[in-house]
Amino acid sequence: MAQMPNSLQVFQQLGGVVWVTRPGYMASPSTPFAEPLTASLPLVEPVKEPKDLELTSIVLFGAGLDALWQDESALGWQLWQNIMLAFGWDDTQIVFFDTAHLVSEEMMFSTVEEVISLGVEWVLTMDELHEVNESLSEGVAVVSVPSIDDMLGDARAKQLFYTTVRGLI
Repeated sequence: MAQMPNSLQVFQQLGGVVWVTRPGYMASPSTPFAEPLTASLPLVEPVKEPKDLELTSIVLFGAGLDALWQDESALGWQLWQNIMLAFGWDDTQIVFFDTAHLVSEEMMFSTVEEVISLGVEWVLTMDELHEVNESLSEGVAVVSVPSIDDMLGDARAKQLFYTTVRGLI
């Protein structure tokens, strides 16, 4: 069985950068270092796998997901593949809904029913202002995460996504 990556490895797979100061670089000339600085990182728990991987679905809501889903040339899809790899998710577990298509009450109602039928405890939303979230929150926990575009443009958004999801699993 393969060893689970630690949190630092997962963070780096998501594109996070760990910055380390060079010994003596930040010191003032009048204050010499007694010992050289070393890069010590705290020990963190590895990401836990869901209890029943085959039956667990990851539900994702976001605007524009249809356009990038399984488009190998899209940077957003490549980022999502890295996210799945980092958390040990299989693409068959992911159920996504493009909120741009949820424009009528009927569409939102049928989507909420579908999510509830999956038996999930929480869903991820990259579109926290969409009105479907209110309906979903009556049956499952709706967890806001940064959008793919936000994560592509800001490493802090990737870190926020990672820490938010890590707290769920």
